[in-house]
Amino acid sequence: MSPNTFTNTDTISTGILKGTIKSEVFKVIEDKVIPWGTEEITYDLLGNFNASSSTHSTIVNDTTMYHIPNGQREMLFYVPEYKYKLYANDFDMIKDYPNDKYMEVAISFNKNYTLKEVQKMLPTSAHQTWYWVDNYAKSTGYRGEPENGR
Repeated sequence: MSPNTFTNTDTISTGILKGTIKSEVFKVIEDKVIPWGTEEITYDLLGNFNASSSTHSTIVNDTTMYHIPNGQREMLFYVPEYKYKLYANDFDMIKDYPNDKYMEVAISFNKNYTLKEVQKMLPTSAHQTWYWVDNYAKSTGYRGEPENGR
């Protein structure tokens, strides 16, 4: 799931009955490449494997999550069928953002829409690169915090 992330496998080393795969993860926003973390998987012929990653996040409050390795704020999503304690609304901050900068924005909707309906609502200057499409229709109730991109 992780929005706009890409994995580049750096090394694959194999030994007798075992191996290791090391990868770097990057987030790409327009033409900007942002280092996002590293992953390492070790495995053996018996089917055992171990995965480790430097990619993790921390929740600062009910509406904010930061990616630890680089300090980037992560996108959070609200599912229309759920009720949340707090809802983030950063639209006022967007108008003050410099025009020569790129940003990654998560937009949550108040109800379910088709892809065509969403595309009609967004400005033509927005470049949609990632959509979260899930079926939460059978789920309702309270959620303590929004969904993250993972």
